[in-house]
Amino acid sequence: MSAVAVALLLAAGPPAPAPLPDISAPLGRLVDVLVEPDTKPLHGEKIVETELKGCDHKLSIHVTHFVSGVMDAQQQLAEWTAKTPGLEGQLFSRKNVYGEVLAGLGSSLAADVHACAALPKTVATAPKLCPGAAPSEVWLLDAKKKPAALVRWEPSSKQCLPRLSTVFFDAKGAARLRYDADFAGAAAATLVGDRCSIDFTFDTDKQVFHAARRGCKGP
Repeated sequence: MSAVAVALLLAAGPPAPAPLPDISAPLGRLVDVLVEPDTKPLHGEKIVETELKGCDHKLSIHVTHFVSGVMDAQQQLAEWTAKTPGLEGQLFSRKNVYGEVLAGLGSSLAADVHACAALPKTVATAPKLCPGAAPSEVWLLDAKKKPAALVRWEPSSKQCLPRLSTVFFDAKGAARLRYDADFAGAAAATLVGDRCSIDFTFDTDKQVFHAARRGCKGP
């Protein structure tokens, strides 16, 4: 290779990372999340009743079913990550982050607490919590009473359908998965790493979720 060619390669910088594989829909299993009014929760379950702006009746949201469905998505993403050598190392500075998240969720229960201060749109770390439930958020605490998940809801673009979102936290309180389910549209997710993140957006025509790195370097 000539000196000119080498110089051009160095000037161009490292090659762009290879595209990540798609994930076939569905991502997660959201079943029986919107339930009939007056549905009684079983032991350990959490159902909230809410009023959405512009809707003439209350909605019952089965928070436990929603979180369980997103846990399925977390497991799918863990298996997907393992198929790309080196990707988990790009995301996380320590091992078994996925296991940590799922272990915390597995022992979690909804608690009557709320964020002491107003939450930002994008929650990066679990905030300090205060006693008392909030009108549009539910916190799940693990066996050590640490935040395992946050669930929030708001109106979607279609009357009487909600937009639900959740954030899963690891044992240190760092957000690791953000999942957004628009019941009038589609779902989206973000795997949150220490070094970078991966966004997953739904392609309606192909019925797949496209993955895109944000800040990740490497193959």
